Amino acid sequence: YDLSYCLEMLDRQEEAIRIFQELIDKDPYSFHAWFCLGITYMKQENHSKAKDAFEFAIAIHDNFSSAHFSLGELCIFEENYEEALE
Repeated sequence: YDLSYCLEMLDRQEEAIRIFQELIDKDPYSFHAWFCLGITYMKQENHSKAKDAFEFAIAIHDNFSSAHFSLGELCIFEENYEEALE
């Protein structure tokens, strides 16, 4: 989370994507890496990839509230209120 925050503050989203993707390549079940990747894609307004990343995080750890919240927030932003409620 700290790395994600630092890269966000430095406006280095492309580097963040590369780093989190490398972490996922090493450990595909890292729900934290998937979540941070989703946050980075959200900052880039790449909603499709952000949604996929959040859904992977949830598939790995179904009680991961931060991923559920961020996915809901993304759905609201896209005015997909029914999906946001889920």
